[in-house]
Amino acid sequence: MVPPDAEIVEEAEVRVNGKKFLRLQMKGTIQKIEFVYLGYYGSGDWGTVQFLSYTSANLFREYKPHFEELLDGLVILDEGKG
Repeated sequence: MVPPDAEIVEEAEVRVNGKKFLRLQMKGTIQKIEFVYLGYYGSGDWGTVQFLSYTSANLFREYKPHFEELLDGLVILDEGKG
């Protein structure tokens, strides 16, 4: 479900295990609950990835370090290449 009021709060280019990704932090409201999303988005000859984490806004500060650890652990396997 996409919040009708979704907006990008922060945007940055990051590298994870040698691959380039767009890191987006977004916020929005669904059924009167404010959510914060933190995700990595990338595409290359290895395919396309959208890796997203989210929680309610009141818990985001607490869970952000865990989200970052999870997202930064992403590994893209280049099967069949060298």
